[in-house]
Amino acid sequence: GINAEYGQYENVIHKQGSLVKKNFVLASGKRPGIFKRGWKRWDAELRGSKLTFSKAGKKVEIICHHCLASRTITHRNRHCVMMLVCADDRQFLIQAVDDTDMQEWMHAINKVAAMFSALPMAAPVSNSNQFQPHSLPMSRTKCSLEEQLQNHMAQVDKLTQEYDSLIRQQSNTAPPSFEWHYKKRYLEKEKEKFEEYAHLLNTLLYPDSEESLMSPQSFGRATANRMSYKRAVQKNVKPVNV
Repeated sequence: GINAEYGQYENVIHKQGSLVKKNFVLASGKRPGIFKRGWKRWDAELRGSKLTFSKAGKKVEIICHHCLASRTITHRNRHCVMMLVCADDRQFLIQAVDDTDMQEWMHAINKVAAMFSALPMAAPVSNSNQFQPHSLPMSRTKCSLEEQLQNHMAQVDKLTQEYDSLIRQQSNTAPPSFEWHYKKRYLEKEKEKFEEYAHLLNTLLYPDSEESLMSPQSFGRATANRMSYKRAVQKNVKPVNV
């Protein structure tokens, strides 16, 4: 069953090692205080969907649902730095030992997020006409890995349509509003996240690209063409309810 399918991943240590972490953005969107944003070395462990940082009896835990780890530009004199964006909008800068170690951490974190993240819920109801992002559930998905892949593919298709519609709505005469820019950035980041999730699950479930729903070589990056994805959609892939 589904529990047995996830059981082989839930209690497994996917990655562990030494990382240097910096608090970059709080959930409120503000920068941390000057004494809370320094670089600190931690012992890190990714077990199941939980990323734990430990040091001298202190622990910091991050549940990786709807997280996305990605390479960032070199931070001053530091190399091999990735950005970890969490579901609650917290952001961390994390430095790995070397480039290979960084790639392994990004792959492990994003794969776990792809496997365990439940479908986004409807945006909160509001009396205003302002754009409201979707709510991200903290509970683990109840879908199988195959259904997860189908859901991620459907999310990419939905977000792509919303993004294309937003671009068409922008007037050529009036300058874009702050809300338009905010929604555009939100859709870009969400599409990038679900493209990465779909790419990783597709690679996990279909190591042989000839049997996969999409081609890992042509899908899974924002800069890649979407032809293989469109072929997958033509197979009538539908989102699966959780």
